[in-house]
Parts: sequence; C-alpha cells; structure tokens
Amino acid sequence: MPDDGKSKLPKCLAGALACPPEDCGGIGGFQEFKKIINNPEHPEYKGYKEWFGDNYNPEHFDLEQINKSLSEDNYGIFEW
Repeated sequence: MPDDGKSKLPKCLAGALACPPEDCGGIGGFQEFKKIINNPEHPEYKGYKEWFGDNYNPEHFDLEQINKSLSEDNYGIFEW
C-alpha cells in the first residue's frame, strides 16, 4: 500500500544478525548451515556454496535496508 502519511507502515526499530536463508531447515538446519559454510573442509561445504553462493554473512544486519523493504508495496516479501 502506498504511504499516504496517515497509515502506519511496519518498521524495524532494531535487530542483530542475518536471517536464515530460505529452506534451510528451521533452527536446527540453520545452525548446521552456519557450521558448514564456515568450514571449507566439511564434506557438504561445496554443495552449500553452490546452493547459496558466497554472499551469506551471518553477522550482517542492515536496518536501513530492512526498513526500505518494509516500505515497499509487498512489505519486502518475495513472491515466487
């Protein structure tokens, strides 16, 4: 919905760390994902890098980007 100045749009006030990648398997899968992508010697490392690429940084948090996404017409939700 366009910002008409009257409606209250969602806004993130604070946070920390990056969100889990899509389809990583919940909390347990996310913990495993982080272990694997941080260990090039892990047998599944290459497959995970092919799946997600080199762009994942679990320490990354960008408040400005999050609020930009929340201000978009679809509130930053990707549609498949």
